[in-house]
Amino acid sequence: MAQHSDEARRLIDEAIDRVLASVAGTSGAHEDGTSSSNQDGAGTSSTTPQYRLPDLENLSEDYWFWDKKLSPQIVESEVQFHGQTVVFLEDNFVASEAPVIRGSKALTEHTIAYWKIILPHVYNTATFIGIGTIGSKLRFSSRGSHTYSAGANNDIYGITPDGKLHTKSGLVAFCPQFQQYSELHTIEVLFDGPHRKLSFAINQGQMITMEEEIDTSLTLFPLVSSLNTRSVIIVCEQKCRQDPQPLLNHCISKILARIPEKKVITNLPLPDHMLNLLMSRAHNTPDAIINFDLTEFTEFMSVYPDNEKVTHRLSEPTYIYDLPWKILIMPRLSAESSGGNGPSPAKKPKTELSEKTLGFFIQCNSESKESTWRCTATAVLCVRSQKSGVKNYTRHIAHTFCKDEDDWGYSRFLSAEYLANPENGYIKDNTIRLSVQIWAQPPFDINRR
Repeated sequence: MAQHSDEARRLIDEAIDRVLASVAGTSGAHEDGTSSSNQDGAGTSSTTPQYRLPDLENLSEDYWFWDKKLSPQIVESEVQFHGQTVVFLEDNFVASEAPVIRGSKALTEHTIAYWKIILPHVYNTATFIGIGTIGSKLRFSSRGSHTYSAGANNDIYGITPDGKLHTKSGLVAFCPQFQQYSELHTIEVLFDGPHRKLSFAINQGQMITMEEEIDTSLTLFPLVSSLNTRSVIIVCEQKCRQDPQPLLNHCISKILARIPEKKVITNLPLPDHMLNLLMSRAHNTPDAIINFDLTEFTEFMSVYPDNEKVTHRLSEPTYIYDLPWKILIMPRLSAESSGGNGPSPAKKPKTELSEKTLGFFIQCNSESKESTWRCTATAVLCVRSQKSGVKNYTRHIAHTFCKDEDDWGYSRFLSAEYLANPENGYIKDNTIRLSVQIWAQPPFDINRR
């Protein structure tokens, strides 16, 4: 079955290439061969009744983080967030409600996702690892034994170090108990949205799949909790395949990866139903690549004019989930702070390149007048090599964009002096080539009028 599906996709890909090649002005493929992450590896359902785990080799690399904004009940004195690491500082949580920390990864009926949890130490059973909705709550029934209780009709699924599985139906024995007071436990989690399955593997053991089906009617998120002071939970090795779709949607995904602009889609010699689907999904994609050439680089970086309109440059917008995303470039002083924060107010720097750095940011939905919208995304920011043997220079960000923080990136991405030196391989004809690749989660509180 899988072999037939792969062959069908190969034939479809060849046919689409021929169609696109026959249409004037549609040579929109990226020069570097990149494409949408959901272009490849669309899944097929097995004809056998026995459940088969998804092949991890078919999943693409992913990145998400523990998101404070998705964990609104948490206060800073109790929990600290450090990207993919969360540290539980106190155990004096209110009443019997346990702290629930959610990851920024949205899990739906179309998502297959894998991630690994690292527990540097296991002290007792007071750790919970699983998935839940934005409203899921965890309770501990006894502080002495640190026993978790998900509660009836609570959209939460997960395991605790005592080997128990917590589901909507109750508590069941699931796997061997973790060895307490030992170091470095790993828990692998595999979420299979299309089959409504959740699996766990403990310390490189065999994947065990829970019998109860997951309710995917609501969006779920990775979830962890701990009642131990100074306990640390780390997530790593994330992988994902979004929207394992039938062949028609595979066709649409491939076409959109080549020609995402609506004005080009209308010229394609395709049936009306496909054109309508293409038009409706042209801006409703979870990821995109933005390319931007920064021309007259040395002039832009050397002088900080009094006219604010020319102290930064913006790329043309690219749309993800109908939100406009842009590259934002600013000349910054070398002394300014960096490390994944928004651009600071403009200062008048010296004119020497040695005193300047490239401020490199992603801007999202900046012209919106709405105040409640938010969209979580991860991205790779890249200065592209223009010299053989030199690798692209990349840095990563993860951020929840909102009205007050609609841009995010690095005030000191690379020094202007380093970029301006042709020997380093990043400048040609006084032009720097920039790109970003963005993976976004569906936005919240967006007015679609």
